[in-house]
Amino acid sequence: MKLIFLSQANLRDKKFIHDLVHSFKCNEPTLLLHDHFGSHIEDTRFVTKRLSALLSEAYVVNNAFSGDQRTILKKQNDGTITFRADFVRDLMGNLELFIMNPLAENGIGSVEADPVEVLNVIRKEFGVDEVVVFPENSMSPLGKEKKAVSSEEDYQKLASVFEEEKPVLQVALRLAPAVIASAANFLM
Repeated sequence: MKLIFLSQANLRDKKFIHDLVHSFKCNEPTLLLHDHFGSHIEDTRFVTKRLSALLSEAYVVNNAFSGDQRTILKKQNDGTITFRADFVRDLMGNLELFIMNPLAENGIGSVEADPVEVLNVIRKEFGVDEVVVFPENSMSPLGKEKKAVSSEEDYQKLASVFEEEKPVLQVALRLAPAVIASAANFLM
């Protein structure tokens, strides 16, 4: 299984979204989690459905769920996040792509969960080896070739060269091991 993360910068980059949609051809089940978007929870839900629609138009068999739907993600009182892996595994049975956002149910309503925490919970439940993240700027040379971030040393080496990409490098370090790729080469 492949696990992909889209940041807010990725979601705002029309070229990136176009490249992702038209390059997406996966041979294994894939879960795509995107960051929060806009100032309201409804904005994040809209982006989830919009990504699904764009990928459907490109003939990618997918389904989109908000993390708080059917309590897929639940934020406990102590701040921990639970993930209904069996439910999602069943949903992914005939899909190429499952799209989800990091909204969580907390017993009272919906709340925004930290996407990196959500990715780590999903990774643990599904036994995923690595997570794919993308540069903040779709034209950045950082994504020209796949680059692995497995340690602080990897982070420091890349951060010294790609100063403007520190936010994504910090996310990759929190998710280590992670791979940084472009929308055109992340499937290779």
